[in-house]
Amino acid sequence: MKKITLLLLTVTLLLAGCAGKAENISESLLWKVTGNGLESPSYPLGTHHFISTDVLESYPSFKKALSESSRVVGEMDMEGSAASQMLIMEYAMLPDGITYGDLLSEEECDKLDGLLIENLGIGLEMYGAFKPAMLTSMYAAFTYMNADPTFDPMGHEAIDSYIQRIAATDGKPIVGLETVTEQLELLMDFEPLESQARLLLCTLEHSDDGVDDLLLQKQLYTEGRLQELYDQSFNNDDDPCPMSEEFELALNKTRNENWLTLIPSLMAEGPSFIAVGALHLAGQPGLVNRLREMGYTVEPIR
Repeated sequence: MKKITLLLLTVTLLLAGCAGKAENISESLLWKVTGNGLESPSYPLGTHHFISTDVLESYPSFKKALSESSRVVGEMDMEGSAASQMLIMEYAMLPDGITYGDLLSEEECDKLDGLLIENLGIGLEMYGAFKPAMLTSMYAAFTYMNADPTFDPMGHEAIDSYIQRIAATDGKPIVGLETVTEQLELLMDFEPLESQARLLLCTLEHSDDGVDDLLLQKQLYTEGRLQELYDQSFNNDDDPCPMSEEFELALNKTRNENWLTLIPSLMAEGPSFIAVGALHLAGQPGLVNRLREMGYTVEPIR
């Protein structure tokens, strides 16, 4: 049961990124947006789905900003978790009649099976029904658990869920910038299954670097060093298993631009607390830079 719970949690991984030179922004997770005709400020917050909500204690302005906001905006509305979990399982499964033998050579399948057993404890006999993208996310979650012994997937509440729970308790509306289906189609179906399988195999072949990378990402996030986190995640020339440029573009820049067709009007309607994955704030296509280009004043706050 613990592994299934963790499996469902992993699809909310912060996977977004876009290669390219990052714009400098100050070290903060919480931001204040004013100007450009806004009557009241709105507050973007960069989230990380595996980090404890304790990180918010470093931001005295957090509770005030959330309290003063008339709505919470997230990547998606996280209510209806039971239905979402069923949808996740539907998208996570390989199509009928497709096996890993159709995606990889026999030798590669044998290697993948051994690496899955080594890293996740179970091989293709049980996990072979899942899409490679799902197994890659599962591997990241298990690696994070090994990197941070304090992480408890059974008791963990993601920052996004925490914020939306507070908003629901206070009777504030929650606005999703995209649907669960849209996220799952992107994460599970954008890349061809063969490409997913080769990325999974490559990731497992280089598993020795996984723990150090995740510990560094945790440090950069908790210290609010979003530009360094962005560069370490998506401008890393030493990454042996990079995503395709098309996938990175779809995951980060395209989604940011889609969201920016909604965010200005939401902020104009009233103060909004905008909680999205931290990597969506940083970089040239990030929300901080793009909102500034649109004429808003965007400044870090604590």
